Amino acid sequence: MSKALDNVVTLTEIRGTAVTHVSPLRISDTSMTQTPGFLNFRRTDLAPTAITPMVFSNFYGKGDNATQIGISGGYWQVGDHATVNAGNKGCLYGIQISVVPIVPRNNVPFDDVGALIVANSSPNGSMATDALYVGRSPTTFPGTLPEWNTGVCIAANTHYCYFTQGAHYVQFEAQGKMCGLGAGTDTYGVNVQAEISAAVTGGATIFRSIPSIEAAAAVTTLIHYGAARGTLGGGASITSQYGFRADSTLTGATNNYGFYSNLAAASGRWNFYAHGTARNYFGAGGVEVAAGVTTMAAGFTHVPAAAGAPTGVPTNPTGNVPMYYDTTNNFLYVYNGGWKKTAVFA
Repeated sequence: MSKALDNVVTLTEIRGTAVTHVSPLRISDTSMTQTPGFLNFRRTDLAPTAITPMVFSNFYGKGDNATQIGISGGYWQVGDHATVNAGNKGCLYGIQISVVPIVPRNNVPFDDVGALIVANSSPNGSMATDALYVGRSPTTFPGTLPEWNTGVCIAANTHYCYFTQGAHYVQFEAQGKMCGLGAGTDTYGVNVQAEISAAVTGGATIFRSIPSIEAAAAVTTLIHYGAARGTLGGGASITSQYGFRADSTLTGATNNYGFYSNLAAASGRWNFYAHGTARNYFGAGGVEVAAGVTTMAAGFTHVPAAAGAPTGVPTNPTGNVPMYYDTTNNFLYVYNGGWKKTAVFA
């Protein structure tokens, strides 16, 4: 393919004619199509003293901090030939990386096998922006026109499909615009449709929150799952909004719980706590409490109570009446167009 003289490959030997070009090394020969490729490096190092690179490149420069100019360690482009059509299209891989271990690894103590390693090697601790960036081409893909079917696709079998370590301000954040798929009208922030393997004989948890708190930390509020509405654009509307929703298809198990809480009784603990002033609604299924016993000290159904007769005017929801207990005179009241009371309780 070429001949090296004092570790220098000349343009004449590669291109066939002696020309001047801004690229120190350029290969442009359509006849060179055989495997393994234009450039083939082979090396064996059985006694390394560090992480030994096959190819090492240093490139330093600067820009103007006003336009998107600067330097790049490498630029790779692959594309369809002008004669490609639906009948002869093939694969396009920008960069293909393959690792070939012959014994299993477990990261103990130093036996990593990684297909892509990215590091910030700043000498003074200067923060970089993106370790991995998938950019946009807004000119050829305007608006919300999809550029990729998937931004990141992991089809391999893994112990962890996505794993983070280190310190993070936000471990996962999704911005941008949520759009329907094709002609669809629905969109999803997170959509888990994975199949649970038959090898799983214990529990399967889709979302789990078990954060640890560092020693001496003073966290004022710990929210495991939070829901809030963002900005509502001008002219926009929402018909129904759910902070949490269990659909009617959540059945099929021996026991099915739309919401399950298992906190033991103690001061400051609530299995369900509705603090807002909006009504709390339970539908046609009714509300049940645990079976009573003569010695019970908890688990009762409570009604509001105060000293003296009620004077407020409730707004009755259809098919319901409010209740109230007068602790001074021992009357139980219900409101039906006005307060009605029972006889005095003994």
